[in-house]
Amino acid sequence: MPNHVAIRTDSSAAIGTGHLYRCLTLADALRRNGASVCFISAELTGNLSVLPERQGFEVRRLPRPEGQGGEHAQPRRQVHWTGVEWAEDASQTRAALADTPRLDWLVVDHYAIDRRWESRLRTFAEKIMVIDDLADRPHDCDLLLDQNDLDPQGRRYAKLVPEGCRILLGPCFALLRREFIEARASLRARDGRIGRILVFFGGSDPTNQTGKGLEAIRMLGRRNFVVDVVVGEGNSHGDRIRRLCSEAGIAVFHR
Repeated sequence: MPNHVAIRTDSSAAIGTGHLYRCLTLADALRRNGASVCFISAELTGNLSVLPERQGFEVRRLPRPEGQGGEHAQPRRQVHWTGVEWAEDASQTRAALADTPRLDWLVVDHYAIDRRWESRLRTFAEKIMVIDDLADRPHDCDLLLDQNDLDPQGRRYAKLVPEGCRILLGPCFALLRREFIEARASLRARDGRIGRILVFFGGSDPTNQTGKGLEAIRMLGRRNFVVDVVVGEGNSHGDRIRRLCSEAGIAVFHR
């Protein structure tokens, strides 16, 4: 069982909160098994780094990008998601880890990080784990998790990870919070009828898919089911969605 683990992930208005939440699930499981876990996150606009702090995890914050919102400013993916180029992010992460014992694992959950960044952090960790689901860039890692990939042969990642890397694929490896696992034990039998619909598009939903979904439901003109709408803390469309739920009377708003 690892003793020292660091997790490099981000949340923001542009990125959303999914990466952070699934890493919190992993961090909670590691801590319950005796590991010391810290987060390394950039000070991006709309970040929710306070969440792991509320749960008792240390968060080492990387400097806020110049312009305070730099993650929206450039078309290149690295700058778009982190606010800085990969080499600068790697340098900042190394500085954030400078006074820590050598890590047993460095966990990376970030679409803007690839093999170049991971290789530069090798000296700080015995092993590196990557959480991914895009399979669009090479990695220097010892363990890769894609909880969405259903290919048991792992062909999407065959040329993207080093020889000897262990690959975990599919929902059987999904990072689920304990309350979801516990709820499964009391699932009720379903008869196929639809009585309740949940609309939720993540913590930020920058393109307002929530509003589009509600408009589609309103177009159905049906009233024989209940609609619950959940809006995350980083959703900038929250007030508009709340009004739509209230005025149209088509859904119950939750925030």
